Amino acid sequence: MTELNTIASLFTSTIGESGLAGTLRTVLREASAVRTSRPTVPPTSARGSGKNARETSRTKNGPSPVLVSEEDRLLLPDDIKGLLQFPLSELGFPLERNRIRDTAGLPRNHFRATVKGGYMAWLFMDNRSLENGRNALEWAWVGNDFARNGALGLFILSDAERIALAFDTMARQWEEQLKVLRVKFFDLEFTQDLRKSEREDRKNSIQTFIGKSTFVPSAAAMSGKRVSDLLKPQLDPIIEILSRQAATSNIGPEKYFKDLIARTNWPQRFKDQRSGGWTGNAPRDSRELIDWAVERKENPDKKDFTILGGLLLELRLDVGASDVDKLAELIFTYSLITDEVVLAELRP
Repeated sequence: MTELNTIASLFTSTIGESGLAGTLRTVLREASAVRTSRPTVPPTSARGSGKNARETSRTKNGPSPVLVSEEDRLLLPDDIKGLLQFPLSELGFPLERNRIRDTAGLPRNHFRATVKGGYMAWLFMDNRSLENGRNALEWAWVGNDFARNGALGLFILSDAERIALAFDTMARQWEEQLKVLRVKFFDLEFTQDLRKSEREDRKNSIQTFIGKSTFVPSAAAMSGKRVSDLLKPQLDPIIEILSRQAATSNIGPEKYFKDLIARTNWPQRFKDQRSGGWTGNAPRDSRELIDWAVERKENPDKKDFTILGGLLLELRLDVGASDVDKLAELIFTYSLITDEVVLAELRP
Protein backbone atom coordinates (compact mmCIF):
# COMPACT_ATOMS: atom_id res chain seq x y z
CA MET A 1 0.00 0.00 0.00
CA THR A 2 1.38 3.41 -0.89
CA GLU A 3 2.09 6.06 1.69
CA LEU A 4 -0.86 8.11 0.43
CA ASN A 5 -3.26 5.20 0.80
CA THR A 6 -1.84 4.42 4.22
CA ILE A 7 -2.52 7.94 5.42
CA ALA A 8 -5.98 7.98 3.84
CA SER A 9 -6.88 4.71 5.55
CA LEU A 10 -5.74 6.07 8.90
CA PHE A 11 -8.29 8.86 8.65
CA THR A 12 -11.09 6.36 8.22
CA SER A 13 -9.85 3.88 10.82
CA THR A 14 -11.81 2.86 13.88
CA ILE A 15 -11.95 5.50 16.62
CA GLY A 16 -9.59 4.40 19.38
CA GLU A 17 -10.30 7.35 21.67
CA SER A 18 -13.40 9.44 22.15
CA GLY A 19 -14.27 12.13 19.62
CA LEU A 20 -12.32 13.81 16.85
CA ALA A 21 -9.42 14.83 19.08
CA GLY A 22 -8.84 11.20 20.02
CA THR A 23 -9.00 10.11 16.40
CA LEU A 24 -6.43 12.67 15.37
CA ARG A 25 -4.10 11.72 18.19
CA THR A 26 -4.37 8.11 17.05
CA VAL A 27 -3.66 9.16 13.47
CA LEU A 28 -0.54 11.01 14.49
CA ARG A 29 0.79 8.12 16.55
CA GLU A 30 0.11 5.46 13.92
CA ALA A 31 1.33 7.58 11.04
CA SER A 32 4.68 8.38 12.59
CA ALA A 33 6.19 5.47 10.69
CA VAL A 34 5.12 6.81 7.30
CA ARG A 35 5.63 10.47 7.92
CA THR A 36 9.16 11.19 6.77
CA SER A 37 9.17 14.97 6.56
CA ARG A 38 7.52 18.08 7.91
CA PRO A 39 5.36 20.26 5.64
CA THR A 40 7.50 22.27 3.29
CA VAL A 41 8.67 25.49 4.93
CA PRO A 42 11.43 27.47 3.22
CA PRO A 43 14.71 27.68 5.15
CA THR A 44 15.39 30.58 7.45
CA SER A 45 17.68 32.23 4.93
CA ALA A 46 14.75 32.58 2.50
CA ARG A 47 12.35 34.12 4.96
CA GLY A 48 13.51 37.70 4.89
CA SER A 49 13.39 40.01 7.87
CA GLY A 50 9.71 41.00 8.02
CA LYS A 51 6.94 39.17 9.82
CA ASN A 52 5.05 38.73 6.56
CA ALA A 53 8.11 37.93 4.49
CA ARG A 54 7.24 36.10 1.28
CA GLU A 55 9.15 34.32 -1.40
CA THR A 56 7.96 33.59 -4.93
CA SER A 57 7.68 30.07 -6.27
CA ARG A 58 6.78 29.31 -9.85
CA THR A 59 4.34 26.91 -11.38
CA LYS A 60 3.57 26.51 -15.07
CA ASN A 61 0.87 29.15 -14.54
CA GLY A 62 3.34 31.78 -13.37
CA PRO A 63 4.46 33.13 -9.99
CA SER A 64 2.38 32.42 -6.92
CA PRO A 65 2.85 33.83 -3.42
CA VAL A 66 4.26 31.57 -0.75
CA LEU A 67 3.89 32.42 2.93
CA VAL A 68 7.16 31.74 4.66
CA SER A 69 6.69 33.08 8.17
CA GLU A 70 6.05 30.16 10.50
CA GLU A 71 3.38 32.13 12.36
CA ASP A 72 1.74 33.62 9.28
CA ARG A 73 1.75 30.72 6.86
CA LEU A 74 -2.00 30.19 7.18
CA LEU A 75 -2.79 33.81 6.32
CA LEU A 76 -4.40 34.58 2.99
CA PRO A 77 -2.02 36.34 0.58
CA ASP A 78 -3.03 39.95 -0.02
CA ASP A 79 -4.33 39.27 -3.53
CA ILE A 80 -6.62 36.43 -2.43
CA LYS A 81 -7.76 38.36 0.63
CA GLY A 82 -8.65 41.25 -1.67
CA LEU A 83 -10.68 38.94 -3.90
CA LEU A 84 -12.63 37.56 -0.95
CA GLN A 85 -13.13 40.67 1.15
CA PHE A 86 -15.68 42.43 -1.06
CA PRO A 87 -18.10 39.54 -1.66
CA LEU A 88 -17.83 38.33 1.93
CA SER A 89 -18.50 41.80 3.31
CA GLU A 90 -21.48 42.19 1.01
CA LEU A 91 -22.83 38.89 2.31
CA GLY A 92 -22.34 39.92 5.94
CA PHE A 93 -19.08 38.02 6.56
CA PRO A 94 -16.22 40.57 6.65
CA LEU A 95 -12.82 38.97 7.13
CA GLU A 96 -10.83 39.69 10.27
CA ARG A 97 -7.43 38.41 11.27
CA ASN A 98 -7.29 35.99 14.18
CA ARG A 99 -4.63 34.03 16.05
CA ILE A 100 -4.99 30.61 17.59
CA ARG A 101 -2.61 28.03 18.98
CA ASP A 102 -2.83 24.58 17.52
CA THR A 103 -2.75 21.41 19.57
CA ALA A 104 1.05 21.38 19.27
CA GLY A 105 1.07 24.79 21.00
CA LEU A 106 2.31 26.63 17.91
CA PRO A 107 0.88 30.06 16.98
CA ARG A 108 -1.27 30.12 13.87
CA ASN A 109 -2.64 33.24 12.21
CA HIS A 110 -5.63 33.03 9.92
CA PHE A 111 -8.55 35.08 8.63
CA ARG A 112 -12.03 34.35 9.86
CA ALA A 113 -15.56 35.61 9.35
CA THR A 114 -18.02 35.61 12.23
CA VAL A 115 -21.14 33.53 11.62
CA LYS A 116 -24.10 32.57 13.75
CA GLY A 117 -22.86 30.12 16.36
CA GLY A 118 -19.18 30.32 15.49
CA TYR A 119 -16.92 31.37 12.64
CA MET A 120 -15.62 30.41 9.21
CA ALA A 121 -11.85 30.03 9.01
CA TRP A 122 -10.26 31.11 5.72
CA LEU A 123 -6.77 29.71 5.24
CA PHE A 124 -4.07 29.51 2.60
CA MET A 125 -1.36 26.93 2.01
CA ASP A 126 1.38 27.39 -0.57
CA ASN A 127 1.59 25.45 -3.81
CA ARG A 128 3.86 22.78 -2.32
CA SER A 129 2.16 22.08 0.97
CA LEU A 130 -1.17 20.80 -0.32
CA GLU A 131 0.19 18.61 -3.10
CA ASN A 132 1.72 16.18 -0.62
CA GLY A 133 -0.60 13.86 1.30
CA ARG A 134 1.87 13.56 4.16
CA ASN A 135 1.13 17.15 5.09
CA ALA A 136 -2.43 16.14 5.90
CA LEU A 137 -1.04 15.15 9.28
CA GLU A 138 -0.16 18.77 9.96
CA TRP A 139 -3.76 19.64 9.21
CA ALA A 140 -4.87 17.03 11.70
CA TRP A 141 -3.33 19.21 14.37
CA VAL A 142 -4.55 22.52 12.99
CA GLY A 143 -8.05 21.36 12.06
CA ASN A 144 -8.61 19.87 15.49
CA ASP A 145 -7.90 23.22 17.10
CA PHE A 146 -10.18 25.11 14.72
CA ALA A 147 -12.98 22.67 15.48
CA ARG A 148 -12.35 22.90 19.22
CA ASN A 149 -12.52 26.71 19.06
CA GLY A 150 -15.90 26.89 17.36
CA ALA A 151 -15.22 26.87 13.64
CA LEU A 152 -18.28 25.87 11.59
CA GLY A 153 -16.56 26.25 8.25
CA LEU A 154 -12.95 25.51 7.34
CA PHE A 155 -12.02 26.72 3.84
CA ILE A 156 -8.48 26.21 2.61
CA LEU A 157 -7.37 27.91 -0.61
CA SER A 158 -4.10 27.17 -2.36
CA ASP A 159 -2.03 27.73 -5.47
CA ALA A 160 -1.42 23.99 -5.61
CA GLU A 161 -2.28 22.52 -9.01
CA ARG A 162 -3.91 19.56 -7.28
CA ILE A 163 -5.01 18.70 -3.76
CA ALA A 164 -3.83 15.30 -2.51
CA LEU A 165 -6.54 12.74 -1.83
CA ALA A 166 -5.57 12.50 1.84
CA PHE A 167 -6.84 16.03 2.44
CA ASP A 168 -10.28 15.28 1.07
CA THR A 169 -10.39 12.07 3.09
CA MET A 170 -9.52 14.02 6.21
CA ALA A 171 -12.16 16.66 5.46
CA ARG A 172 -14.89 14.04 5.14
CA GLN A 173 -13.74 12.46 8.42
CA TRP A 174 -14.04 15.78 10.24
CA GLU A 175 -17.47 16.46 8.78
CA GLU A 176 -18.73 13.00 9.67
CA GLN A 177 -17.61 13.16 13.29
CA LEU A 178 -18.44 16.79 14.04
CA LYS A 179 -21.66 16.95 11.97
CA VAL A 180 -21.81 20.78 12.01
CA LEU A 181 -18.37 21.40 10.48
CA ARG A 182 -18.01 22.01 6.75
CA VAL A 183 -14.53 21.56 5.26
CA LYS A 184 -13.33 22.28 1.73
CA PHE A 185 -9.93 22.46 0.01
CA PHE A 186 -9.56 24.55 -3.16
CA ASP A 187 -6.76 24.35 -5.69
CA LEU A 188 -5.20 26.71 -8.20
CA GLU A 189 -8.10 26.47 -10.64
CA PHE A 190 -10.52 27.91 -8.11
CA THR A 191 -8.22 30.80 -7.14
CA GLN A 192 -7.67 31.58 -10.82
CA ASP A 193 -11.43 31.72 -11.37
CA LEU A 194 -11.69 34.17 -8.48
CA ARG A 195 -8.99 36.36 -9.98
CA LYS A 196 -10.72 36.45 -13.36
CA SER A 197 -14.26 37.09 -12.19
CA GLU A 198 -15.85 40.52 -11.89
CA ARG A 199 -16.94 41.90 -8.53
CA GLU A 200 -20.61 40.95 -8.76
CA ASP A 201 -19.85 37.57 -10.33
CA ARG A 202 -17.36 36.93 -7.58
CA LYS A 203 -20.00 37.70 -4.97
CA ASN A 204 -22.39 35.19 -6.54
CA SER A 205 -19.60 32.63 -6.79
CA ILE A 206 -18.69 33.01 -3.13
CA GLN A 207 -22.33 32.78 -2.10
CA THR A 208 -22.62 29.48 -3.96
CA PHE A 209 -19.28 28.39 -2.53
CA ILE A 210 -20.23 28.88 1.13
CA GLY A 211 -23.87 27.90 0.61
CA LYS A 212 -26.93 30.12 0.54
CA SER A 213 -28.25 28.93 3.90
CA THR A 214 -25.38 27.04 5.52
CA PHE A 215 -23.99 30.13 7.24
CA VAL A 216 -25.81 33.09 8.68
CA PRO A 217 -24.01 36.22 9.89
CA SER A 218 -23.92 36.68 13.66
CA ALA A 219 -26.28 39.17 15.23
CA ALA A 220 -23.39 41.57 15.77
CA ALA A 221 -22.31 41.35 12.12
CA MET A 222 -25.84 41.97 10.87
CA SER A 223 -26.62 44.80 13.26
CA GLY A 224 -23.96 47.21 12.06
CA LYS A 225 -23.46 48.39 15.64
CA ARG A 226 -22.07 51.86 16.28
CA VAL A 227 -20.91 53.87 19.25
CA SER A 228 -24.47 55.08 19.86
CA ASP A 229 -25.47 51.45 20.52
CA LEU A 230 -23.18 51.17 23.53
CA LEU A 231 -25.08 50.68 26.78
CA LYS A 232 -24.05 50.36 30.41
CA PRO A 233 -23.33 46.58 30.29
CA GLN A 234 -20.84 47.11 27.44
CA LEU A 235 -19.29 50.21 29.00
CA ASP A 236 -18.84 48.96 32.55
CA PRO A 237 -15.84 46.69 31.80
CA ILE A 238 -14.10 49.52 29.94
CA ILE A 239 -14.77 51.95 32.77
CA GLU A 240 -13.34 49.43 35.21
CA ILE A 241 -10.15 49.10 33.14
CA LEU A 242 -9.71 52.88 32.92
CA SER A 243 -10.47 53.36 36.60
CA ARG A 244 -7.97 50.71 37.67
CA GLN A 245 -5.27 52.17 35.45
CA ALA A 246 -5.83 55.70 36.75
CA ALA A 247 -5.99 54.63 40.40
CA THR A 248 -2.73 52.68 40.21
CA SER A 249 -0.82 55.23 38.14
CA ASN A 250 2.30 56.56 39.83
CA ILE A 251 1.33 60.09 38.82
CA GLY A 252 -2.14 59.96 40.40
CA PRO A 253 -5.59 59.77 38.78
CA GLU A 254 -5.97 63.43 37.77
CA LYS A 255 -2.60 63.68 36.04
CA TYR A 256 -3.14 60.30 34.42
CA PHE A 257 -6.45 61.40 32.88
CA LYS A 258 -4.86 64.61 31.60
CA ASP A 259 -1.91 62.73 30.09
CA LEU A 260 -4.18 60.15 28.45
CA ILE A 261 -6.34 62.85 26.86
CA ALA A 262 -3.29 64.79 25.67
CA ARG A 263 -2.13 61.71 23.73
CA THR A 264 -5.39 61.26 21.83
CA ASN A 265 -6.10 62.50 18.30
CA TRP A 266 -9.04 64.58 19.57
CA PRO A 267 -9.56 68.13 18.32
CA GLN A 268 -7.84 70.62 20.59
CA ARG A 269 -11.15 72.14 21.68
CA PHE A 270 -12.25 68.74 22.99
CA LYS A 271 -9.01 68.37 24.90
CA ASP A 272 -9.53 71.82 26.39
CA GLN A 273 -13.04 70.87 27.51
CA ARG A 274 -11.58 67.97 29.47
CA SER A 275 -8.69 69.90 31.01
CA GLY A 276 -10.35 70.26 34.43
CA GLY A 277 -13.22 69.18 36.60
CA TRP A 278 -11.60 66.04 37.98
CA THR A 279 -12.75 64.89 41.43
CA GLY A 280 -9.84 62.60 42.27
CA ASN A 281 -12.26 59.66 42.48
CA ALA A 282 -10.98 57.35 39.74
CA PRO A 283 -14.20 55.29 39.23
CA ARG A 284 -16.41 58.38 39.12
CA ASP A 285 -14.09 60.33 36.81
CA SER A 286 -13.67 57.29 34.54
CA ARG A 287 -17.41 56.87 34.08
CA GLU A 288 -17.94 60.55 33.44
CA LEU A 289 -15.13 60.63 30.85
CA ILE A 290 -16.35 57.52 29.00
CA ASP A 291 -19.96 58.76 28.96
CA TRP A 292 -18.76 62.11 27.63
CA ALA A 293 -16.73 60.43 24.87
CA VAL A 294 -19.71 58.26 23.81
CA GLU A 295 -21.93 61.33 23.53
CA ARG A 296 -19.43 63.08 21.22
CA LYS A 297 -19.64 60.21 18.69
CA GLU A 298 -17.43 60.89 15.63
CA ASN A 299 -14.16 62.80 15.76
CA PRO A 300 -14.87 65.82 13.52
CA ASP A 301 -11.19 65.99 12.51
CA LYS A 302 -10.73 62.23 11.98
CA LYS A 303 -13.79 60.77 10.27
CA ASP A 304 -12.54 57.20 10.66
CA PHE A 305 -12.34 57.59 14.44
CA THR A 306 -14.92 58.10 17.12
CA ILE A 307 -13.95 60.11 20.18
CA LEU A 308 -14.23 56.98 22.31
CA GLY A 309 -12.15 55.01 19.81
CA GLY A 310 -9.35 57.55 19.99
CA LEU A 311 -9.37 57.34 23.79
CA LEU A 312 -9.35 53.52 23.89
CA LEU A 313 -6.56 53.38 21.31
CA GLU A 314 -4.30 55.27 23.72
CA LEU A 315 -5.56 53.45 26.82
CA ARG A 316 -4.60 50.06 25.36
CA LEU A 317 -0.95 51.17 25.35
CA ASP A 318 -1.04 51.32 29.15
CA VAL A 319 -2.79 48.07 30.07
CA GLY A 320 -2.04 44.34 30.19
CA ALA A 321 -2.66 41.76 27.46
CA SER A 322 -6.11 40.62 28.63
CA ASP A 323 -7.36 44.21 28.83
CA VAL A 324 -5.86 44.98 25.42
CA ASP A 325 -8.03 42.22 23.94
CA LYS A 326 -11.17 43.58 25.63
CA LEU A 327 -10.54 47.08 24.30
CA ALA A 328 -9.83 45.80 20.78
CA GLU A 329 -13.02 43.71 20.80
CA LEU A 330 -15.10 46.77 21.70
CA ILE A 331 -13.41 48.82 18.97
CA PHE A 332 -14.17 46.17 16.33
CA THR A 333 -17.69 45.30 17.49
CA TYR A 334 -18.93 48.88 17.60
CA SER A 335 -16.86 50.30 14.72
CA LEU A 336 -15.18 52.80 17.03
CA ILE A 337 -12.31 53.00 14.54
CA THR A 338 -12.62 52.28 10.82
CA ASP A 339 -9.12 53.23 9.72
CA GLU A 340 -7.87 50.03 8.00
CA VAL A 341 -4.22 50.65 8.87
CA VAL A 342 -5.03 51.03 12.57
CA LEU A 343 -7.40 48.04 12.54
CA ALA A 344 -4.70 45.86 11.00
CA GLU A 345 -2.42 46.74 13.93
CA LEU A 346 -5.18 45.95 16.44
CA ARG A 347 -5.85 42.46 15.09
CA PRO A 348 -4.19 39.73 17.16
